[in-house]
Amino acid sequence: MAGLKAGILIFVIMTSTLCLVPLSNFIIIPEGDYSETEEVSYRYLGTEFTIEVPLTSGPAIRRGMDCQLWQFVTPSDHAVRQLAHDISVIKEWKSDRELASYALYWVQDCIDYVYDWETHGTGEYWQLPCDTLRLGTGDCEDQALLLVSICIALGLDTVLVFEPGHVSTGIRVDEIRSTDNTVTFNDDVYVAADPTGTRTFGCRDPDVERVFGELWNPSSTGVCTIFITLLAIVVIAAIASCYTR
Repeated sequence: MAGLKAGILIFVIMTSTLCLVPLSNFIIIPEGDYSETEEVSYRYLGTEFTIEVPLTSGPAIRRGMDCQLWQFVTPSDHAVRQLAHDISVIKEWKSDRELASYALYWVQDCIDYVYDWETHGTGEYWQLPCDTLRLGTGDCEDQALLLVSICIALGLDTVLVFEPGHVSTGIRVDEIRSTDNTVTFNDDVYVAADPTGTRTFGCRDPDVERVFGELWNPSSTGVCTIFITLLAIVVIAAIASCYTR
């Protein structure tokens, strides 16, 4: 009888855990589907940018825990690399700061802020950077993912900054001014950059909760999901052990 009760308890707890942490998160790797593409055009400061973007992208799961958002940073994506290249050859950039400022202001000016429910009919939907370039719209995390991807493709160390109800970024540059607001990741200092603002490189002081960057990201398979699931299994075993005594 005790064994049956323990089995029922384990089943209920595991079912609840799987509802919160879908198994799909272990294997899903987001990417654009370039089998069908279209060209989109942007104009910024007198320069025309024409970018080839995919008509569709996967996966269907587009939300999760904060630590999984980094999986949607895609500096190797074709559209992101094309845009980064076009930015890099506009002129001879004098400094990392000048290049980072241009990338930030490009996203601020070219991508319109639109809530997920307006575009996708749901309260939360993580767009890939190629999606954001195709749509020309996105909310805070969509614009942050695009900016981080562009900057990394440009060779700039960039991080995602999580704030209460908001996602922004930080960019590591060769010149940090005394007036800059900054964030820290792995003991390195990054200038705060909010892609949803206007000409705000270093001007806005983020209310930092967590910071994720390249050196943190262990793989694209969702290690934080695995950790939480293993922790849940340990807790389940401990509860079952106590319950059957």
